[in-house]
Amino acid sequence: MVDILECKSRIARKEHICNYCGKKISPGEVYAYGRFIEEGEIFSWKEHPKCGKIADKLMRLYHTCENNDEMNQEYFLYLCKRYCQEYVCPECEMKIKGKGEMQCVLGKTFCREKIDRSLEVEDG
Repeated sequence: MVDILECKSRIARKEHICNYCGKKISPGEVYAYGRFIEEGEIFSWKEHPKCGKIADKLMRLYHTCENNDEMNQEYFLYLCKRYCQEYVCPECEMKIKGKGEMQCVLGKTFCREKIDRSLEVEDG
């Protein structure tokens, strides 16, 4: 079980990486920061506010991760990819079928902006 030590919004003074999408959090950008403890190990988490909202909506949509303990970057990216391929661009010609899962030929697994619009995710 993960215990929350601290959760708050911060303004980046230096570049960080979002623990959900893996993209940059630039200096001056608002981000969500958390510090947690699990099995005696303390760790921090940084995320774009939109990524946090997308994660919450995708967890509810797919009835998974009732608490955020299991949501990590790999699972977040998987759910984004799944959502995009099922709802945002199901007819995309850039996908090929393989091993029961859709693969994007261009190497892009999803477009966060399209997911934002589809889920109607608001800024910050």
